[in-house]
Amino acid sequence: MRPGPDHVEDCSIFVIYSSGDLTVHALAEAVCETVGFSGDIVTDTTKPDGTPRKVMDDNKLKALGWGPKIDLT
Repeated sequence: MRPGPDHVEDCSIFVIYSSGDLTVHALAEAVCETVGFSGDIVTDTTKPDGTPRKVMDDNKLKALGWGPKIDLT
C-alpha cells in the first residue's frame, strides 16, 4: 500500500515545483533558454489543450517547514 498525502514521513522522494502558475509553453520556453535551444517551439493546435490550470496546494509542505530556495530558472 502506497502512503497517502498525510503520510509524508513514509515517502523518500518528492518532486516539487512551487513558483506559482506556469503554462506548459512557458515551461518549454524556460527549458529552451536554459539549455540554449534557439529553434521553434511547435504545438499542434488541433489537439486538446488539456487541463487549463494545474496549481499545486503547497500548504502541507509549508507546514513541514519547506519552502523553495531557488526559482525554476
